Amino acid sequence: MSVAAFLSARNEEEWIGRTIKSLDSQSINIYPIVVVDDGSTDETAKIATDYGVHVISLPYHAESWVGRPELARPFNAALRFIRKDPDIDYVLQMGADHVLPVDHVETLLNRMMSEPNVKIVSGTIGNIIKRSQPWGSGRLVETKFWREVSNMLYPEIWGWESWLTYKAWARGYETRCYVDLMTDSRPVRMYPQKAYYWGRATNVLGEHPAYAIMRSMMFFAKNPKNGVYLLAGYISSKINGDQMADKEVTDYVYNFRISRILEKIRWNS
Repeated sequence: MSVAAFLSARNEEEWIGRTIKSLDSQSINIYPIVVVDDGSTDETAKIATDYGVHVISLPYHAESWVGRPELARPFNAALRFIRKDPDIDYVLQMGADHVLPVDHVETLLNRMMSEPNVKIVSGTIGNIIKRSQPWGSGRLVETKFWREVSNMLYPEIWGWESWLTYKAWARGYETRCYVDLMTDSRPVRMYPQKAYYWGRATNVLGEHPAYAIMRSMMFFAKNPKNGVYLLAGYISSKINGDQMADKEVTDYVYNFRISRILEKIRWNS
């Protein structure tokens, strides 16, 4: 089985070498490894080039695209290169700050191949012990499925990473997040701007308003500011007329949330 890997990096000279080395050291061969240098002003591109991976350099942009629709652009630049090879069976999406154990990808691949209906898998980052969706960084995707749903590209919308998981579910496929496969990365944290972006994605992906409110309340219980910003993002997306995900996804997500809300009501009654 052929596996390729890609990542987007912006001023990641501290981490990029360790991440590439962990990919080079996997127990199965990963080729190509594609690094998109998203306008770095440090040594990111040079370090990646020195490791011998394929580097795509994009122009500098002042504003950070983390959490925004624009961040799909560097990922798609890598995917356009990878999809030229019809013999690649799986593609691994990575963050520039994500170090994997040597047998991580082989373990993911073996588990995925044992369940033919599973199209996206990942391990977990840090000490997160429960998660319904595969992580963005460290996700392994079957290329046949990805070509089928979007010609192996992400839509440039809010929530573009979650879109791929929902697209799989809408088509009747399954995904897995293996919580026993822990990996090392920078700590994942929530902050108001990130919560706001998640709120915008919540609307764009077709989430039911009741779900947006419940999720905001959960955020509020941990950090009131984050809860307020998430709900503000959901409302802002409606006001600004953000581009919605495709109808197959929005219909699925809306109906899925209704069914889950009704389940909770019945469970608590």
